[in-house]
Amino acid sequence: MQVSKQCNQLVQAIAPSGNLFFLLSIQELRRQGLTFLAFYILQRTIEERELSEYGIRQETGLDDYEVSRACTFLGHSGLTRKRKSEADARVRLRTPTNRGIRIWNQVL
Repeated sequence: MQVSKQCNQLVQAIAPSGNLFFLLSIQELRRQGLTFLAFYILQRTIEERELSEYGIRQETGLDDYEVSRACTFLGHSGLTRKRKSEADARVRLRTPTNRGIRIWNQVL
């Protein structure tokens, strides 16, 4: 998986204890009903305030259906909102909700 420049610092901080971070966070993610991918998308959406689903696909290198499923879950759960870009109606943008930010803070 490619790591964006914004997440590079996070990855460097987690890398030595990556498995430990995963083990500590996975229980809370399950409690919230989130997958690790959905949590990552939520985190990136909060950082950017507006993130395209296509950008997430490019960043993670995952299949379209995996990213789409995670984004749909976030939308149905009320953690993010989907809207069309004003510049190009084909581009779907994700924006965080207050509930999404609250859940993100609880997990971290």
